[in-house]
Amino acid sequence: LILIVLLSLLSFYFGKRIAKYIAQIAYICKKISNGDFKIRAKINRNDEIGELAYSINKMAENLDETTASKKELLLEINKRKAVET
Repeated sequence: LILIVLLSLLSFYFGKRIAKYIAQIAYICKKISNGDFKIRAKINRNDEIGELAYSINKMAENLDETTASKKELLLEINKRKAVET
């Protein structure tokens, strides 16, 4: 009985810890989906959660670079159009 209670408490503790990281990752994903590519997950773990956070951060970084390149290209196009007219 003591073992069951102890295991239950440990399960609850680790479940809460993992849920905290998952909630943070979900929040980061929502921000990215709304166009905030500067936000990053500050999770430093050496497990699947850490790998997921790293991948999401890399994705946000790539999206930020891509949108910046697109904006620069559009500015250049507009400048050239203005010169041509």
